[in-house]
Amino acid sequence: MTASQLTAILSIFATILALVASPITAVINNYSAYKLQSSQLFFNAKLEAYKTFISLASSTSYPLSSEAVLQLSSANSQVMILSGTRVNNATSIYYSELLRYPASPSKDEMAKPANAKIELIIAMQEELKEFH
Repeated sequence: MTASQLTAILSIFATILALVASPITAVINNYSAYKLQSSQLFFNAKLEAYKTFISLASSTSYPLSSEAVLQLSSANSQVMILSGTRVNNATSIYYSELLRYPASPSKDEMAKPANAKIELIIAMQEELKEFH
């Protein structure tokens, strides 16, 4: 094989690599952008579900009306769908405490949902930190 043949073969090989590299790079970049956007959308959905649930739980009067139970149940379901085990457990405990909350609570009865809410907020914060 002569030097000119070797040069021609290497030139053809380099041209083929250049043609193939560009689409491969584009696919990799598109996939990375998709994953980033998907992660941002999931984070925003999770954050909105958390805010909705905490807001509803904080603004409802007790004992819960049928409408309030439905709203809280819906918000609870959204949190459960989007969250991990720790948040789901904390949400379940807090939601149960809200359902049991009486119209005229004792000090102990007032402390239970307050403590459950604190645990839930801590769990939510930790789960949201995983995105950064």
